[in-house]
Amino acid sequence: IQVRAGNKIKLDIPISGEPAPVSEWKKGPKDGKQIQLVQTGKRVWTNTSVEHGVTSLVIVDSRLDDSDEYYCDLVWDKEKLEGADSEYIKRQDIQFKLQFVDIPSPPTVPKVSNVTAETCYAQWSVPSCNGGCEIKGYVVERKKTKSERWIRLNFEPLPCTEYEAHRMIEGTEYQLRVRAVNSVGIGEASPASIPFTPLAPCSEPTGFKVSMATDDSLELTWFPPLEIGAAGLDGYLLEQQLVGGEEKWSPMQSAGGLLPSSTTKILLDKLVTGKKYRFRL
Repeated sequence: IQVRAGNKIKLDIPISGEPAPVSEWKKGPKDGKQIQLVQTGKRVWTNTSVEHGVTSLVIVDSRLDDSDEYYCDLVWDKEKLEGADSEYIKRQDIQFKLQFVDIPSPPTVPKVSNVTAETCYAQWSVPSCNGGCEIKGYVVERKKTKSERWIRLNFEPLPCTEYEAHRMIEGTEYQLRVRAVNSVGIGEASPASIPFTPLAPCSEPTGFKVSMATDDSLELTWFPPLEIGAAGLDGYLLEQQLVGGEEKWSPMQSAGGLLPSSTTKILLDKLVTGKKYRFRL
């Protein structure tokens, strides 16, 4: 019997006979440790009414950990059975298997990476509690950080714990969150991700060339990128490679710093006469 956790459940078993049997309710498998259920329980109790011919098990505010095997033993006292053998007690066992289920708990906070101008990649971990039944998938939601409206991104539940979101607006700040889905329904949402902004890198600088050369110096000039995008232009990274030497490209600025974004030319001196150089920007 499958029951939504949090609800009240009452199991009634008709009893009859003369004399009336004594009912004993127990929780747990027969080959394991069983718990005797009593009439004075606060959340789980039993009740037997000979007058109405019924014995009952009642569980209020049911929880997932109430899922178990339940037994009702109907026992007739040997001393009250006419003609019964002195060593004989008539017993009838009735078994129930109760499964309490609920919506799953929230997944972990989604981690967003590989952000481009229109897309991003998100990963998360499974919920700590599946609600007592198998997770069918996940629903990903997105919102702009300045808005309170969450938009569902996938119609069918995702079978995995990763997702690539599309169709975002460059320069707009977003957040993602995730919900797990099981046979009961859609669970509570995870905490929202760290805000992120889809941005595209600049296109390459144009017109990059050697405009002047001497025995030990060069002047390089260029024009700004044709496409800068919402992220703006922070500066330029100039690298050099010695032809015939190591293939490694080395930054020309100390500690990998950038040339100012307003710069469109640079004079490189103290070069070695006779050596060949490559530069990229």
